Amino acid sequence: MATFTTKDNQIFKDDQPWFYFADTCWSAFTNINLSDWCAYLDKRQQQGFNAVQIDILRQWDASSSAQSFEPFAVSSRTADRYNYNYDQLNLDYFKHAGELLDEVIKRHMTPVLVLLWGNYVAETWMHQADFVTVPNNTMTLAQIKNYVQYATTYFKAYDPIYFVSGDVDFPTDPQQVNSIVTAYDQVLKTAKSVDSKSLYGFHINGENDHLPKVFLDQVDFFTYQSGHGAPGQATAYQIPRAMRAKGFTGPMFNAEPCYEAMPEMGAATPSRFNAKAVRQASWSSVLAGANAGITYGAHGIWSWHVTGANHIYGNGTMMPLDWHQALTLPGAQDVSLMVQLVSKVFAKPLQPLATVFPENPAIIAAETQLNGESLTVLYVPANVCLDLTPLKLAVIHSVRVLDLSTRTIYQPTMTGNQLNIMASQADSLVLIKA
Repeated sequence: MATFTTKDNQIFKDDQPWFYFADTCWSAFTNINLSDWCAYLDKRQQQGFNAVQIDILRQWDASSSAQSFEPFAVSSRTADRYNYNYDQLNLDYFKHAGELLDEVIKRHMTPVLVLLWGNYVAETWMHQADFVTVPNNTMTLAQIKNYVQYATTYFKAYDPIYFVSGDVDFPTDPQQVNSIVTAYDQVLKTAKSVDSKSLYGFHINGENDHLPKVFLDQVDFFTYQSGHGAPGQATAYQIPRAMRAKGFTGPMFNAEPCYEAMPEMGAATPSRFNAKAVRQASWSSVLAGANAGITYGAHGIWSWHVTGANHIYGNGTMMPLDWHQALTLPGAQDVSLMVQLVSKVFAKPLQPLATVFPENPAIIAAETQLNGESLTVLYVPANVCLDLTPLKLAVIHSVRVLDLSTRTIYQPTMTGNQLNIMASQADSLVLIKA
């Protein structure tokens, strides 16, 4: 039985530092059969993932599926809507979920379970956005309590970590308590009454760092998502900097960076996030203060898409990849390399530095140790000439560059403190021993 605790800004598993490295498979319980699930888990285990994020219930934006796994009895269904009878749990659904989690545990991975996604709660942004038609009815407080009580009792044996909410926005006015706050207060209280030993956090909506104080005071860790908007990618480093500046000292990680092959929402022309975009979001998050872990996502895995299925965001060019293809995307291995460096090679947790290159804030800096020596780590998103003087290092003993696109290390040319244009093909990690 695994025991998770937190201390300062780290998560510990059985009293050992544990760097959270999760894949995103929100639609596992509703969309995946056991044999496909095992093949997927084997691949992710080989890549070093130690956790998988799953929505307990059906998500509004999951891909359509030939499976008939529903968490509750369906009282009515049309082509684009289903109404649940929340008073009638489908016990076979939870049995199937348990079979999937048995396989997670066999591979020494941790399930990270979302208790209640936003489509089940009135007034969330999903019920307000013009482009969203929420396909299911919402829950009453009594139904939330009964469901959460059952779910946490059932899943407690799997030593999960919990996200109380899924992709939810909360009111920013501290005096405003609306149905969203009330609903998730019910979720959190009920879950903790059943399973007080698990770790709890909230999955809030994209590019947002606001969690009401009533919840922020109770969480074991803070997560955010820099998400899938092309104009908002800088929030990968802006949010952790803002949270640390506001005094948050606990574990923090980006629970939803841009998904590889996901459409870049808001981009001037249709395009998809590639491996380089994933690397930039991931390294920027971890170096800027979200240093307890990272999540990866592939467009086609999170919604578990099969060729020919329907998807809410799909069109002629932006349909999710079939999950078989999505499982081979290269960004997962890039993030795995980052996790190995941060958790296995660097001797101390990364400590973020203030914005040292204000003319290029996307260059992110942090400090750690390597082989007993002080190490300054820079993420540089493009090949540039860079004056290292702002780092205020008394002596620079050596500089090495890791070309993140080719995963090769080389020694760059220097002129004094000037790092000359690098030989990397795309983005770089600069390692400075001082």
